[in-house]
Amino acid sequence: MQRVFNFDVVFEEAASQSEVFDNCGVKDLIQLALEGYNCTCFAYGQTNSGKTYTMTGPPDETQQHGVSGLAGQSRGLVPRSFAHIFDLLRSRGAQGFKVYATYFEIYNEQITDLLNPRSIYPHTIRWSSTSGFYVDNLFVIECDSADDLMGVLA
Repeated sequence: MQRVFNFDVVFEEAASQSEVFDNCGVKDLIQLALEGYNCTCFAYGQTNSGKTYTMTGPPDETQQHGVSGLAGQSRGLVPRSFAHIFDLLRSRGAQGFKVYATYFEIYNEQITDLLNPRSIYPHTIRWSSTSGFYVDNLFVIECDSADDLMGVLA
């Protein structure tokens, strides 16, 4: 049995974080998210293949220096995306926009609120015609900057 795989983009091992961010389509996802669509960017691959580095950048560097303090080439997709969101909102004079963050994990079909892991409230994936899919009872934090968003992940 022959299998056929299609790829939109394949990056070489030497590709910079900047090249990945500029060419992987995440900017388009951010634009769509700001228009009200649900969007997801995730890394998939075998252990030690560089998923975490690609998504966040060098270990501990983002938490230590914040999004704005990172050297341009070392920032991963997540801090670059957070900065891009706030850049777009500022450039549009986006009044009325508020950015909120939740942070959760789904593992073995169990949802854990990573901002409040000892929560006694059950977390269930739900759907509504006005909100789409969501997880109920999550701790929510309002964020005013890309650094605030990165702080949620710390």
